[in-house]
Amino acid sequence: MLSPAQDPDLIAGFYAAATHADRWNGALSALCAAFHADKGLLYRQNRPSGSPTVLAARNWPASAGRVVLAAPSTPRRSHPASGTSPASAILDSLLQPQDGARHIISATVPLDGTALVGMGLHRKTDAPHFTDADRAALDGVGQHVAAALRLEALLHAERTACAIRGAALDQSGHGVLIATGSGTLIFANQAAWTIAAAGGLVLGHGPACIGRLRPEEAARLEALITSVTGGGVGGCTRITRAGLPVVAAIVEPLPAGMADPALIAGLRAGGLDDSTGDRLALISLRDLGATMDAAASHLMDLFGLTAAEAGIVPQLLSGESMSLIAQSRGVALSTVKTQTARVLAKTGAANLRALASMISALG
Repeated sequence: MLSPAQDPDLIAGFYAAATHADRWNGALSALCAAFHADKGLLYRQNRPSGSPTVLAARNWPASAGRVVLAAPSTPRRSHPASGTSPASAILDSLLQPQDGARHIISATVPLDGTALVGMGLHRKTDAPHFTDADRAALDGVGQHVAAALRLEALLHAERTACAIRGAALDQSGHGVLIATGSGTLIFANQAAWTIAAAGGLVLGHGPACIGRLRPEEAARLEALITSVTGGGVGGCTRITRAGLPVVAAIVEPLPAGMADPALIAGLRAGGLDDSTGDRLALISLRDLGATMDAAASHLMDLFGLTAAEAGIVPQLLSGESMSLIAQSRGVALSTVKTQTARVLAKTGAANLRALASMISALG
């Protein structure tokens, strides 16, 4: 018969709890069953002198996890708690029998720094006493519980980092897509959906992640995605929209640090893109009309352009003649010429080409 410390199902329950906090009670119930205990408590302690955080309790008084720990007394137990450390003293005070003498077994295992995990089990008075083998087995289980809690902390940190990265991508002014080698879309930030909602584009989750493209543009985008997921460096292609500014689609490999291992595992389990391994494509969508408008606003902040001066920048860089700009804005041609000269002087750009490069850097 396997010792509880060697029971794969019991141990797996603690690692499962590391990924879903609501499973700690189930893991503790399995632990109680393995040791034929009718009561159990599982807690973590961040400071030896502080109050514990109860992770799970079975048939334990609700107040037990909220008490301010006092100096320990000596409960009647069939086997003493190991050691005389402050951790053991805390556990002793937690494991006072609540309804008469019981057989008690306890264990504490260090986590990181001064943190520890503690476990306590009760058997009824008429039940067999805990043995040295039970003590050793509980200590062995404790090592797995501690490892599961370390895993839980790492997963929490990674989930937080992923949430921050996702929020940062949603705040980006550029559309961001992540696609598999077959072109299946697995992520789109808010800006990407905004670009699509403006018209001319359809985002989907099928093999063609961006729809309503001209055939040659669709083929170019597909080739770039296939290239980067196969180890290529990527490139850029245009997406033409009727009556709307062009969208530039920049395709590059997704940096390894941004790839969620769980996502990759899920894709592999689903049979997607086995040929491309862990590589995904990062697609940046840049609405050139919106980029120009945003960059013009930045030029006002950086170089003190007036609203009128900044307003002609997108028109100048789109190739409109000064006479057409003057006509569209209802001003004299001389006014547009003067504004253009002031834009170049204030920004330090030698000509419109240099100004376009500056705009590109700001975008």
